[in-house]
Amino acid sequence: MLMFFSVAAALVLLFCGATFLEYLLERHPGWFVAYWSVCFSLTLLSILLACYDMASSRRRRDHEER
Repeated sequence: MLMFFSVAAALVLLFCGATFLEYLLERHPGWFVAYWSVCFSLTLLSILLACYDMASSRRRRDHEER
């Protein structure tokens, strides 16, 4: 569930930042950096959760094979 919500939030932030909030973010460099840092952090969290899920699936498969 956490992976789903982190991906969904990153996609919503990406869409809003590229469309609705573009004018605001261009005018305020501090908001620009903060906004895209949050978006990057959510994307990184999604990648790390996917790697964890992949490793736990392998571990479970190896355990079942034994």
